[in-house]
Amino acid sequence: MKKPGVSLEANAAPDVPGKLTVAGRACADGLLVGTTTPVLTAEVTDPDKPEPSAGDRVQATFAWWPVDRPAERTEWTSSSWYTPATIQYTVPGGLLVDGGTYAFAVRAADERAVSGWSPECRFTVDTTRPPAPTVASTDYPSDRSFPGHGGPGIAGDFTFTSAADDVVGFWYGRTGLTTYAAAGPGGTATVSYAPDEYGPDWLNVQAVDRAGNRSPQTRYEFWVRNTAPTVTDGNPDGWLGQPREFTFAPNMTDVVEYVWSLNGGTERTVAADAAGAATVTVTPTAVDNTLHVRSRTRDGVLSGDAGYPFSVRTAPFVTSEDWPFDGTPGAPAGTEGSFTFAPAMADVTEYVYTFGRGDERTVRAGADGRATVSYTPANAGYHTIEVFSRTSAGVESEPIGLAFYPASVAPTVASGAYPQNTTGGGPGVPGVFTFAPHASVTGVTSYVYQFRGEPERTVAANPDGTATVEWTPSAYDNEYGGWVELRVRARTAAGVTTDAQYYSFRVDPQSPLVTSDVFGWQGGAVVGQTGDFVFTAQLPGTTEFVYSFDDGAEATVAADAAGTARVSWAADSPYGHSLTVRSRTAAGIVSGPAYYNIFIDPS
Repeated sequence: MKKPGVSLEANAAPDVPGKLTVAGRACADGLLVGTTTPVLTAEVTDPDKPEPSAGDRVQATFAWWPVDRPAERTEWTSSSWYTPATIQYTVPGGLLVDGGTYAFAVRAADERAVSGWSPECRFTVDTTRPPAPTVASTDYPSDRSFPGHGGPGIAGDFTFTSAADDVVGFWYGRTGLTTYAAAGPGGTATVSYAPDEYGPDWLNVQAVDRAGNRSPQTRYEFWVRNTAPTVTDGNPDGWLGQPREFTFAPNMTDVVEYVWSLNGGTERTVAADAAGAATVTVTPTAVDNTLHVRSRTRDGVLSGDAGYPFSVRTAPFVTSEDWPFDGTPGAPAGTEGSFTFAPAMADVTEYVYTFGRGDERTVRAGADGRATVSYTPANAGYHTIEVFSRTSAGVESEPIGLAFYPASVAPTVASGAYPQNTTGGGPGVPGVFTFAPHASVTGVTSYVYQFRGEPERTVAANPDGTATVEWTPSAYDNEYGGWVELRVRARTAAGVTTDAQYYSFRVDPQSPLVTSDVFGWQGGAVVGQTGDFVFTAQLPGTTEFVYSFDDGAEATVAADAAGTARVSWAADSPYGHSLTVRSRTAAGIVSGPAYYNIFIDPS
């Protein structure tokens, strides 16, 4: 049983809200905002702390109205928040207008008490963007004329001006509006900017007014003069480790010295002569190098960096009297020629070389560092050689790869029964092939030839240099669709073997014809229905047909005197089936296959 008693719970009203802001700006006299949908915020607090880390849950009521029409007051109440909290309210669109002046105030309420209203915060809406600013510079005029003005690292003044009377500053930058400059009296600002590189450059500039409105961007374009000195290599073919002289010439007036370094190493200084030029000696120890050079005037102004790249050749030089490297054909395939290697490094003792994708070979260098190798290309057309040199200390040069083209002197091939690149003859049909030498080849004594899939053979040449061979296909080569390749090379009395002639032709399959009154690819037959197939030979001398259904076991059926045969078949299942048929003679000559597609209707 509860005992009677009294419960007392104290509650203080929330504090009057403070720290009012409009569109992120603290309330102040003459406050301007550049939006018709500003976010209004206020900080609410409550002296009661039911939780150690938080005060009461409170709501904030925002009230706003046009200053000249206070009766048009609008109020909005937020949900409850634990204090302290910053509560915000966004004025809906379509209610505020450009040029209008408004006020708002905020009060807070917990479950039992309400605070007083905050002091009102007045603001004026200004959504009018200032016009695009103008940009001017006497150091970097906008004429973009060559050779330009100033130079990399040389700062110039740029003045921004706005026609608007309420501009407070300018945002500017080359790749983005990253820097702010406050406007002085008259709405202008002057900034200093030093280009990083020569050539075309620009600044993007945008004016900002008191309300935060930003103008359209102005793109100011100008041309930066290349002030980097001119660098001349006095020994561009110098070897690795050999000293070479570089001459520096000025692209600025009154140059008194140059600051230079090789590959980012220690900077050195060399005085300029009366003409403003200077010479330095550099000993490169790397293949790829960059000589960094800047000139300095009497006033201490530095030019841009020449950044002069140069490479030291270490790859050997390769020459040949037999095969040029300019893409034109050289000595014929099958003839021996030579290549000479010359060093581009000191103390070269040997060369490592390869032809095409062949094995590496090594040749010793002579006392002069040179070496010559012989080579006999078997084929005409595109060939490659790659070479690098090696010193006695084992230091290897960069490789050099070159292409050369031995001329073709392949023999010609002709056949009446089997014309090149077309269909002719057939299984069991003999063909005569005639070989004749290239017009530039004399003394042919024989030909080496090979039909694909057969061993290589040799036939002696006639006194006129020609030869004939007979060839009869015993079957149609189904793997290659009947296509046959014949390769032929000529041999001379001097022991030269020419490049090959490749002669392709297709053997006529002479496949049998297959017909049926019952079965076909379009359907119409059903499971269990029996029908006949008629085979008609196209291969002369056919004595039988070899056939199979659905790639199953092969069967044979004799051909009659007219070269035909008939077989019966009944489908044991619906849908697709196939029939393959070949002709065969008594001598074992086999035709190409005939394929017959069958569709059985489902029951």
